[in-house]
Amino acid sequence: LTGSTNNTITTVTGADAIQGEANLTFDGSTLSCDGAAVFNDSGADVDFRIESDGNANMFFVDGGTNNIGIGTTTPNTWASATDTTNTILQIADGSAGARLVAQGATGAHLDLVDSGGASNDKHLNFKVDAGIGKFGSLEDDGGAWVDENILVMDMGSGNVGIGTATPAYNLTVYGSGNSIVQILAGAT
Repeated sequence: LTGSTNNTITTVTGADAIQGEANLTFDGSTLSCDGAAVFNDSGADVDFRIESDGNANMFFVDGGTNNIGIGTTTPNTWASATDTTNTILQIADGSAGARLVAQGATGAHLDLVDSGGASNDKHLNFKVDAGIGKFGSLEDDGGAWVDENILVMDMGSGNVGIGTATPAYNLTVYGSGNSIVQILAGAT
C-alpha cells in the first residue's frame, strides 16, 4: 500500500497494487474530499439528495428532469423550494446590501403567486425588458396577461405610468370611465 495515511480511502491501481487517496478520507462518520468532486459523471438518470436532521430531502437533484429541489423530491422547475414555514429563500448580507439578481437575454421576470387568491387575481409579475420595468397581473396559469400595465417605469426617462405601457410624462395615468384619479385627504 502506497500513499496511505490514517483514514484514507484506497483504490486499486493495478493487478496487485492499491493506492491510498490523500484527498479522500473517511473517519467512520465523515467523508472528506480535499479536491474536486464529480457525482454522476456518466450522466445517468439517477437522483442525488442530502438529508438534514429534520428533512430527508433538504437538497435534491432529480437526474431525470435536471431540476433541483430544496425540501421536495418533486421540483417542478430547474430550482424549486418547498417548506411548511413562511421563509423558503432568504438572502442576507451583514456587510453590504443583499441582492437577488435575475438576468435574461430578452428580459427578466419575478413572479409572486398567492395560491389562495381569487381566480385570475393572484399572480403578480414584475418584468424588466428594453429599459421598461412593469408590474402586471397574469392569469392563474401564468400563460396570459390579465393586465400588463398596472404600474410602468421607463428607466431611461424616469417617467411612471399607471394603466399605460408608454408613460409620456413624469406621471401618466390612463383609465376608462369618468373617474381616473381620486385624491382623498383625512383618515382612511
